[in-house]
Amino acid sequence: MIKIFLLSFSRFRIYIFCISLALYELIAYAASDVIMPSMLRIADQLGGSPFDVSLSLNFYLLGGAVIPLIVGSLSDCYGRRKPLIAGCLLSALAFLITAFVGSINMFMILRFIQGMGIGFIIAVGLPTIQEIFTEKDAVRVLAAVSNVAILSPLCGPFIGSVLLSYIDWREIFLVMAAITFLLSIGLWLSMPETVNIQREDGRFVPRTPFSVRQIALDYKALLGNSRFLRGGAILGFVGIPLISWIALSPVLLMHNLGRSNFEYSLWQLAVFGGLLVGNIALSILCKRFSLTTILSGGVMAITGGIGIALLSTLHTEAIAVLVSGLSIYAAGFGICSAIVYQQTLALSRGANGKASALLGVLNVAIYAIGGVFLTVLGAGDNLKHFIMLVSIAAVIAVTLLFSLLVTSPVTTAESAS
Repeated sequence: MIKIFLLSFSRFRIYIFCISLALYELIAYAASDVIMPSMLRIADQLGGSPFDVSLSLNFYLLGGAVIPLIVGSLSDCYGRRKPLIAGCLLSALAFLITAFVGSINMFMILRFIQGMGIGFIIAVGLPTIQEIFTEKDAVRVLAAVSNVAILSPLCGPFIGSVLLSYIDWREIFLVMAAITFLLSIGLWLSMPETVNIQREDGRFVPRTPFSVRQIALDYKALLGNSRFLRGGAILGFVGIPLISWIALSPVLLMHNLGRSNFEYSLWQLAVFGGLLVGNIALSILCKRFSLTTILSGGVMAITGGIGIALLSTLHTEAIAVLVSGLSIYAAGFGICSAIVYQQTLALSRGANGKASALLGVLNVAIYAIGGVFLTVLGAGDNLKHFIMLVSIAAVIAVTLLFSLLVTSPVTTAESAS
């Protein structure tokens, strides 16, 4: 049974919070994934070009990178509840305004604001889970929350394609605005405060006085921690193939190869099905094996999946072989990311909000810069160029993961077993 370390909160309330957080993360990602099938149409209607399809994702990611640095520090000082609920309401407002947007430039600005929702989840929501549960249970809960969020890239493109047959993309944003507003109510009713609260195990997360100087010193200390930077780099580079696939697959499959929205959605289903399998496997394996053993298996899946995708696509430029390899890679990514995140966050020594925020910024910065380089170098030209370029990021990630396994074996608390 999962152990909860908050004395004053019922198990039922904690579970409702986890469900609400997972659904908020789902809708935040759905702002990208459900809309992706209509991005070519949106760009055309708002006076943009196919280039704006990947650019909109970069704006979305950038929004997720900027806000955590501020919100993470505020949540360490004033608590987790208010910032997360405010972020949920901000997302609802951004979705609502997007439904009435009239230009591609304004659409990009709103994409930036929508991306902030991910930033609130990274800087506030995930550290809250870290502070509620034991170390190993936190990994399991993070994986479970991720499983719900994975429904967005897994089913989002398919749902988006189906919805476009009945309603306009503007109405999709209206629906997301209504759902997000309801989720903000759910968070308000269920979310516990974990800062300045006594835990059952005796641990106490104190409020950190809001001081610009102290914030700068905390971030400086984290940036000076080579193990923390390595964890951030791993999480960034290991995700580039997946993020690049999300950004460029509409261009690669629909624009270049003339595939339909439905076919595009099915290929997405295969790739993100692998990610779901990886997260489910992580939840099961955590009960039987050490995190080091599980992480080693994840590294093997990443290496094998990218290797299959690269060699097969170079031999025959077929979508099926590329997607098969990416599915295996995605399973490995699902296994590795939650473990590396939890272990890297543990290096913060209490400043979880700042650490999670900085991790999010490092990840998104790597995603965004990597995405720009991939686009400029021609990753969207054809499938061969795509897999060759994303393989470079995968090699960097695997090298860093091997370094982590060799020099800093993953550990778990005894109480977590």
